[in-house]
Amino acid sequence: MHAPLPFVIDGHDGSGKSTLAVAVGLRLGIPVVRPFAGVVAERFTTLFDGGDFDALDACCRDAVGACLGAHAGRPFVIFDRHWLTLRSVLPEPYASRWVPVPGTVLTWADQR
Repeated sequence: MHAPLPFVIDGHDGSGKSTLAVAVGLRLGIPVVRPFAGVVAERFTTLFDGGDFDALDACCRDAVGACLGAHAGRPFVIFDRHWLTLRSVLPEPYASRWVPVPGTVLTWADQR
């Protein structure tokens, strides 16, 4: 069974990622996943704060893989956060581990 094609919506907190992901997912009947939520979010913070970038990279790659595996056989899945989130916190040498980059929409909202 093949992994679904990921479509990514990424951006800073409060920029509308989740709202957009859910709206598009409902409209098109595509599952929405949040790979860095829950327990992974807690581990993400602990590893980042501790500077353990190898473990952080591995944890997040595993989380993305688990989301793809959970929806194997489906044509698409929408990610609420993915490579761009990691690209903003991991040092430069880790960037090459997150290619090829899936189709991504960056959300932005001015905080006024």
